[in-house]
Amino acid sequence: MMESLKDQFLWDLRGKPFFSLEEPNGERVDVAASFAGVAKQDSPTYKKKLIALYRVLVCGLFISVLIQDLMGRPLTLWNYFGYLTNMSLVFSIAYLLISLVCTLFNDKLCGQPRGSSRPNIFILSAWILYSLAAPLQLQQTLLYWFLLHVYHWYIDYIAIMKHGILPLLVIIDGAFVGKVPVRFMHFAFFFAVFLFYTIWSIINSIKGKGDGYFDWSVNSTQSTMFAFIAVFVFAPAVCGLLWILSRIGGRRLLNSATKTVPLAHGYARDESAHGSYHASV
Repeated sequence: MMESLKDQFLWDLRGKPFFSLEEPNGERVDVAASFAGVAKQDSPTYKKKLIALYRVLVCGLFISVLIQDLMGRPLTLWNYFGYLTNMSLVFSIAYLLISLVCTLFNDKLCGQPRGSSRPNIFILSAWILYSLAAPLQLQQTLLYWFLLHVYHWYIDYIAIMKHGILPLLVIIDGAFVGKVPVRFMHFAFFFAVFLFYTIWSIINSIKGKGDGYFDWSVNSTQSTMFAFIAVFVFAPAVCGLLWILSRIGGRRLLNSATKTVPLAHGYARDESAHGSYHASV
């Protein structure tokens, strides 16, 4: 049974448990198909090899951009990672590397939890990192092209990669290669990191080392306007877009010939923790 987007949205906000694999219709997310990109039982070997090759190439591209950027900037590592764009780049690399490991070793790392148990640490890490990397990448891209770029005309290979190609690749990986089950409550990680970044930018501005987006020491009015737009316009739009991308087309779910029972909140839950499962989209 297909649930409406409203029902799915309300389900996501329940947050009990925080990393639940259960869906509103009672089915559960297929961990291997959603994070490794290949189901453990039904996917042929060549599909796993293609997804692994794709993720190796994407990881290599991200790391090469990071190395080129580090070599071309007279910044310490601490200051480098204090920039929103660079922070989102590092989170993206971490997500892609863990996803690649999950693909390569999906038989060992992508076991399906029984009942309401949480996924293992690798899956949780990939889940959290995508919930950070994807919205941060979109957020910094919107800030760059719609706000910063208006005042500071500067574009080169690194800028195009960091503010265009790489964010797109992260979303393609999480929304189409894999199918990470984005939940609205998980965007709390994104807002926490963005709040940290905003505070960091104020501290850096006091020291005379402001970020390109929020340089309060140079133009406090502009930085305040940018911060307002980022928090109240871009951030909700980014979270909404990623959530819809995750929901449209369906989840990769487990199918089993087990009974369901109605719950008090009106949905059904699969009572069995056993059986033969396969991925469906």
